[in-house]
Amino acid sequence: MSEETQVLFGELRDRMLRLYPQEVRECLAKLTDDRIWWRPHAAANSVGNLVLHLTGNLNHYLGRGVMGSGYRRNRPAEFSETGPVPREDLMRGFESAMEAARQAFDQCDEKRLLDTADLGPESMPIGQLLVAVTTHFSNHVGQIVYVTKMLHEGVFDEELWQRVRER
Repeated sequence: MSEETQVLFGELRDRMLRLYPQEVRECLAKLTDDRIWWRPHAAANSVGNLVLHLTGNLNHYLGRGVMGSGYRRNRPAEFSETGPVPREDLMRGFESAMEAARQAFDQCDEKRLLDTADLGPESMPIGQLLVAVTTHFSNHVGQIVYVTKMLHEGVFDEELWQRVRER
């Protein structure tokens, strides 16, 4: 890879595989099972729904699109679940999806970034897909952090992202 591509790809990889997932893990560790599934109103998503959604998103776009896993997503189920799904099951699915993401990133070199991710009507170049998945993940991690802070005053005594970044 060119130096420029290495810098950009390295930053995407670090955020997607280390920083953002660690923020999710830390938030889940601070919430009770009931609070993981709390919704402010019926049309809102719980932290649990957001974790299911991130899991489905990774399995679909990176597992299926990059790795060719054949995963078939049920996106509506990610949001309709009211829980409580046992924390261990929620985390097992999330960690499995993170492993698929790791494998997808490991398979990408500069040439592969221009290959098309096989997603039917959603197909796009893998490089574009990695950016889209990472920014989507970031958005929902921000929601998870916000809800965690809202439900658990003083839960993070400093900026979570800064603490995770320093590791």
